[in-house]
Amino acid sequence: RASCEPPPYDASGDSFLVGALRLYGRGEFHGDGVPRERAARVFVPTDGNGDAVRPWDVFHNVSPVDPRGHYLLLPALEDANEWRDQSLTPNDCRDVTYLASTIEPPGSMVLSFNSVGAGASQNHVHCHAWVCPPPPLACREDKAEAEDVSCYAATKASATSSFDMANRITVLLLYYLCTCMKLSAPATSSLGSKAMGDAISAIVQIAQDIDVTHNEQNDSNPCWTIPRRSASSFAGRRQPTS
Repeated sequence: RASCEPPPYDASGDSFLVGALRLYGRGEFHGDGVPRERAARVFVPTDGNGDAVRPWDVFHNVSPVDPRGHYLLLPALEDANEWRDQSLTPNDCRDVTYLASTIEPPGSMVLSFNSVGAGASQNHVHCHAWVCPPPPLACREDKAEAEDVSCYAATKASATSSFDMANRITVLLLYYLCTCMKLSAPATSSLGSKAMGDAISAIVQIAQDIDVTHNEQNDSNPCWTIPRRSASSFAGRRQPTS
């Protein structure tokens, strides 16, 4: 199988909130002892002047894929309303896109989301953040070639077709080994990360409504989405031929 399927979400047995590797909480079903130390807390402005914010917690991943840094991003865990399953709300999509837009230098980290059945091992809402490019590319002996290689092969794929969404967001269907869509906005756009977050949300909500598993990579502009049929198969595209 290409992925794994965590159990259905149950707040009383949420694996991010209970057990030896819990992220938050003590007592009752959390268990005894000190919760895992939070690496950071970041804030997403929810109004035009930044007076209102939505907090996200950052934790080190106990199974990192990159020795330079691999983090989990979760809506603030002391708010029990945020103890929810591994799916994205419109606010989540906007928040993650905003956070991606604040990374400096741009593109030096990747924010990603794997739905249940598309790589998620925990059924509690969370995203990943790690350094980009990953070690297999960053450590290539041919430095000139390595500098021309982005984080994923999909970032170099050409488009077979396209369509436009609201707020000047363009979606490209890529010539790739599986269904992969690239969302981008003009570099001169003044609409900010919210427009891209809204576009991602529209696609994600459709996928979730029809129970299609999916992966998201968020660089703020551009972003990529990969819908799947199931945990063990990609959706929709045959392998390209010459």
